[in-house]
Amino acid sequence: LNQTRFSQLSRGLSTARQLRICGLLLLPWLLAIWGFWGCPGLPLGDGKIPVLITLEVGLLVILLADLFRLLRPEPSRTATVAPVAALNRLTTWLLSTLVAPLEEFFVRKGAKFALTLLAFLLVFKLGEAFLGRMSIVFYKDIGYSNSDIATYSKLLTWWATVLFAIPCALLNARFGVFKGLFISGCAMAASNLMFAWIAVVGPDVHLLTAAVLVDGFTQSWSTIAFVSFVSTLCHQSFSATQYTLFAAVGNFGRTTIAANSGFLVDSLNGNWAVFFVLTCLMVIPGLVLLTLLRKRL
Repeated sequence: LNQTRFSQLSRGLSTARQLRICGLLLLPWLLAIWGFWGCPGLPLGDGKIPVLITLEVGLLVILLADLFRLLRPEPSRTATVAPVAALNRLTTWLLSTLVAPLEEFFVRKGAKFALTLLAFLLVFKLGEAFLGRMSIVFYKDIGYSNSDIATYSKLLTWWATVLFAIPCALLNARFGVFKGLFISGCAMAASNLMFAWIAVVGPDVHLLTAAVLVDGFTQSWSTIAFVSFVSTLCHQSFSATQYTLFAAVGNFGRTTIAANSGFLVDSLNGNWAVFFVLTCLMVIPGLVLLTLLRKRL
């Protein structure tokens, strides 16, 4: 139905307007490819990535604002001629593939609820991301050897995450999507305090083992709960595109915002205990947003 509607819509648009719509929808992908190849022609050295991210975000805002204007029907349009039939098909495909899932989500949930939901996805696992970014630096700074880091931080964490997956899935099924997400978020934040304990005590291998096991359990549970929660938000007709959108919003917070974790440590003069306490508190905005969304969920 959406494809039929967008097909009728594209046939009612001028060729120039269709070309602008296709350009707006394809430009972010071209910009991402340009960034993948190292942003050739952008003489900014190590500062390329922040500039590229700013360009991407700004472009997406302009894209959405301009799309609403371009998709308005034109007053006096003549019938589409044969030479632009391929352009009609391209415009229809891009609109039904990229615009329709977003339109369906915002219409079904409402703009206010949808934006609150996206904000929650952005900040929910931010504290865990800050911890993960600085974990290796912390281990070396506190005095653990490279073999300790390889054994406990890498190998043991992987096995803990895998082995805890099934019991965490059963726990999440027992509590339900909302309660499971809320409790796992609290547990995930509380587990960060064990690393604050290590920062105070020093390089204790037994304490590191306990911290890694607890962190692996909470990471497994919060990930399973997060995936379950995101899956319930998707419409059956657009599940792949909408899930990708939600996952991308969450990953943006974990990869981009958490990239400032080093600046936070420096501003604290290397006080790791305070840093991990702050990563624990970072879950509060996400839990508040989740509580606000509870009635609709």
